Amino acid sequence: METQTGLRNAQGRLISDLVPNNEAYWFDIYGKVALTGESARVENTKALGRYYDVCAFRLGGSESRKVAILFNDVTERKLGEQAMRDSEERFRLAQDAAKAGTWEWNLRSNENIWSEELWHLYGLRRTALNLLTKLGSIRLHPNDLPAVEAIIQEAVGQRD
Repeated sequence: METQTGLRNAQGRLISDLVPNNEAYWFDIYGKVALTGESARVENTKALGRYYDVCAFRLGGSESRKVAILFNDVTERKLGEQAMRDSEERFRLAQDAAKAGTWEWNLRSNENIWSEELWHLYGLRRTALNLLTKLGSIRLHPNDLPAVEAIIQEAVGQRD
């Protein structure tokens, strides 16, 4: 328990003694589990300076008011997710400021995903799907098409 919570000598002690400023909703959740017997799962909470995935369930029969709690420290994953969201937001802001469009092209499925700005730059409506190959072909010199197609085939691994 100490590894995941940072709480020392916690066994047999009340959480209210260990963490006097613990959020009241924890008591509400655990109280409901004790009274109803209905399990509860909570994630994305930041208790004790860490993020936890918590599962609370009743121990014993319907008359029991004992609640067991399983928890897993998911701080690293949550911080990584937040860093990814922050990075995506910075990228979006930079793209908006630069008035630049982006696209992704899945070479195997030929699926194309365009940013809103790219649709705008090409003056196309979102209803026009899978145009990347056609637009790329239009904007390439005809003499360059065989070399580009060969590179694509090699990247996909379908070259003879």
